[in-house]
Amino acid sequence: MRGYTNYNAGRRALAQPMHDGLTPIVANAPPGSVQLASDGSMAALVPASRALSWQMTGPDGAPVVRERYWVSFAPGEMRTCTNCHGINQVDVVLGLPKPTNPPQALHTLAAWYRDTLKNLTLTLTPASATFTASGGTSAVNLNPANVANWPVSTRAGWITIISSDGAAVNYSVAANPGSIARSAIITIGDQSLSVRQGANFNDVPASHPLYTYIEKLSALGITGGCGQGNFCPNASVTREQMAIFIERALGVFTPPTPAHQTFADVLPSRIGYAFIEDFAQRGITSGCGGGNYCPDAAVTRAQMAVFLVKAFGL
Repeated sequence: MRGYTNYNAGRRALAQPMHDGLTPIVANAPPGSVQLASDGSMAALVPASRALSWQMTGPDGAPVVRERYWVSFAPGEMRTCTNCHGINQVDVVLGLPKPTNPPQALHTLAAWYRDTLKNLTLTLTPASATFTASGGTSAVNLNPANVANWPVSTRAGWITIISSDGAAVNYSVAANPGSIARSAIITIGDQSLSVRQGANFNDVPASHPLYTYIEKLSALGITGGCGQGNFCPNASVTREQMAIFIERALGVFTPPTPAHQTFADVLPSRIGYAFIEDFAQRGITSGCGGGNYCPDAAVTRAQMAVFLVKAFGL
């Protein structure tokens, strides 16, 4: 089967291998292939609302019969064709009457779905991926492997699906030209792979010795930089900033509204107020003494050690 979705008005569509269908794996066959049954019938689960055409190939993938017409299916639609385009009384090639036997391929496909996929849980390894602003390539493994040609798609124009089989999906991420981190989803079957890419900071080139680490923090949303498209890698970190960094590293991006103000020098108007309050509620900090937190003071290495051990249970 061949599916096509992106075409320009006024130009003839060129078919591409079907990549959003769900079919059993056919060994040594071209992408998107389905196996002809012993009675000559063919059946496939195809993507809806997509222009589709098809061709028969030999074992080596060489085209044998090419269909020149395009069809599309509505969601949930099941369609059968027992002769060319449904209007001829006999087969236009062999002159034989329309077949009356139940299509073996449809029975085989339904049995495969029932026995293989109905109760199967697909998992992805890894379940998420991060990239630097420079981009790159990666792969996600499918478990269990080699069960089906799972449909793979993404709405992100900066992600390209390179190849997909029953064992893995290979993809590439383009360089991020902006100073804001970005994220997207690759959908594989009924599972989603989260892809996150760091910002392209003006003051952190790829040659910076800590580039990968800084980009990781950016991709995960732990830092957005220091403003104006910069990260300020040589600037000191304040206690307020450190509280925000660690809270986000713990997965807390929207702290709960504090019940009351804990520290005299951390007013509700501060940008890090809710983060610092949650920081204290977790027992990671008790402040700097005298009922204060000292949010604008630089974090010492000793304080950093305490914060990290308490926050991550080291």
